[in-house]
Amino acid sequence: MGLKINTIIHLEDDEKYVLLSETEYEGSRYFLAMGVDEENEVIPHKVAILEEQIEYGDGGEAEIYVDRVTDPDLVVLLTGILKTKCD
Repeated sequence: MGLKINTIIHLEDDEKYVLLSETEYEGSRYFLAMGVDEENEVIPHKVAILEEQIEYGDGGEAEIYVDRVTDPDLVVLLTGILKTKCD
């Protein structure tokens, strides 16, 4: 269950990202993602690090969300980890 690399996700603000690599850090899953346009072409300057959030409903069903990582120190740390996984 959960997000997988090489998939395109749609965010609530109608932006689309392709997930390039993933890592687990301190109990959370993080993804290096690049934006994609309407034709699903990668936008090289649109890079984000996303944290996977899984919430379970009353019936046990899982809903998956992502949050952008905005803490500058965490972004630097995760960027180094995630980029090595892309190579």
